[in-house]
Amino acid sequence: MAEYYTHTVRMKNRITKGHYGYIGRQKRRLIIRSLILLAGAAGLVIIGWIVTKTNKNLLSVAGILTAVPMAMQLAQLIAYSRFHSRSKEEYEKVREITGEGVLDTELVIAKRDGKSIPVNYAVFTEERIIVFTGDATLDLKTYTEYLHTFLRLEQIDCEILLYKELEPFLARLKKEEIPSRKEVSENVLKREGVFRAVSM
Repeated sequence: MAEYYTHTVRMKNRITKGHYGYIGRQKRRLIIRSLILLAGAAGLVIIGWIVTKTNKNLLSVAGILTAVPMAMQLAQLIAYSRFHSRSKEEYEKVREITGEGVLDTELVIAKRDGKSIPVNYAVFTEERIIVFTGDATLDLKTYTEYLHTFLRLEQIDCEILLYKELEPFLARLKKEEIPSRKEVSENVLKREGVFRAVSM
């Protein structure tokens, strides 16, 4: 059963996309899946060799084919490896300001050029989306336009404020009227859904 948890709907005892701790959870899942696939591939090859006394058998072929999904898991793990959760203390500070508003954290949006960009915090209000990214190298104007393109594909057009430094981001949140998730319009939740959909 769904319950309200830190501003976003979360399944009981399950961290999902947009929640604090999601990146760490994804890394753990990818490592476990990769190890299981590796063990499965090695097991099939070994059993095939023990049974047939040659590596030219169907079990060995199945084991080798298992390397493909394992490589996909490892590729995702490499993509996530450069991203980390912000400190719990910082997250609590943002949560305190936003109250029961629509706040997503730990989103990673991939660009066409292969670069993935962290959206450490995204706060959704009726008028705008206020985003903090910890990537100091980011060109704010280019990235803001990049985020707008996804929203326009869904016929959504609203202001996006993007910050690279935490203090100006927090100062802006304090000035903003942030309604509770229970009170926001469907448009606000649709914007949140687009951000989650384009995130890894």
